[in-house]
Amino acid sequence: MITPNTAEIAADLSQQLKWNGFDILRVALEALTDANFHREAEVIEQMLKVLETSDKLPTYTLTCTE
Repeated sequence: MITPNTAEIAADLSQQLKWNGFDILRVALEALTDANFHREAEVIEQMLKVLETSDKLPTYTLTCTE
């Protein structure tokens, strides 16, 4: 749930990072890892790897491997 405080934090963060999407994703990755949301962090880490190594916009298919 996004609260007004969450929206303010997000706006402040994006301004501090100068609206750099890669940096915003890296901060999200670190925050999720810190909060022990390792599976969610893994998804962002995989996204970053693809985005940083390709000039083309990737497509994603999320599947459950369990």
